[in-house]
Amino acid sequence: QHLYDFVDSIICHSDHIEARLKSEFSVPMAKISVIPHGPFFYDLPDVGSESILRNFGLDQGKMMVLWQGIIFPYKGIDLLLRAWQRVEAAEGAALLVIAGTGSPELLEQIRAQVAELGLKQVKMCFRFISTEELVALDRAADVVVYPYRAITTSGALATGLALDKAIVASDLAVFRELLTNGENALLVDPENTAELAGALVKLLDDPALRERFSAKVREMDFGDRSWLSIAEKTVAVYESVLSR
Repeated sequence: QHLYDFVDSIICHSDHIEARLKSEFSVPMAKISVIPHGPFFYDLPDVGSESILRNFGLDQGKMMVLWQGIIFPYKGIDLLLRAWQRVEAAEGAALLVIAGTGSPELLEQIRAQVAELGLKQVKMCFRFISTEELVALDRAADVVVYPYRAITTSGALATGLALDKAIVASDLAVFRELLTNGENALLVDPENTAELAGALVKLLDDPALRERFSAKVREMDFGDRSWLSIAEKTVAVYESVLSR
């Protein structure tokens, strides 16, 4: 609260967080500017992807669902694994790739859960993932999934949007600012194992739906145009503060 009182202006990434700043910390609306989070790494050239995927031991002919990022409990990997047990029963050929790193204790919990659930089609890549590797994985994925319990903003989602991916995500207020269920993504309650699994199976089984979602995401033009808009809005905030 003292920090918010001290500063002249606050930039946040979503309308939902703007509302929380006002309701939870009594920050005046005039002090807040909403500027979206931009995508990462989308503009890297598609060079060496085949060798990168081979290094991960991935079969490019296999359907792939990707979860990637820094691993924290709120990002819902445990929920995803419970849903994936249902997906494996319905979609034996699809592979779930979990790529990223986190605390050793959390990584061990994930390994133990995979073993406990008897999952066979899960590839765990628990290490630092370079930007080139991250983009290669995203581009190769048929579906990217964000089963988060909570979120204030998501660079991973921004990157998935910039790369025109078919998306399954949690039905959270921040995600709803960019995603519309049935229009450009499938939004689910990640705590509902059957609902999350059903959304994944639906997209894996329907290439036309994946392409329709990708086309709708592509129309958002979430790459260079996003950063130009972000830059213009950021400059405007600083100019406004300096002119007071």
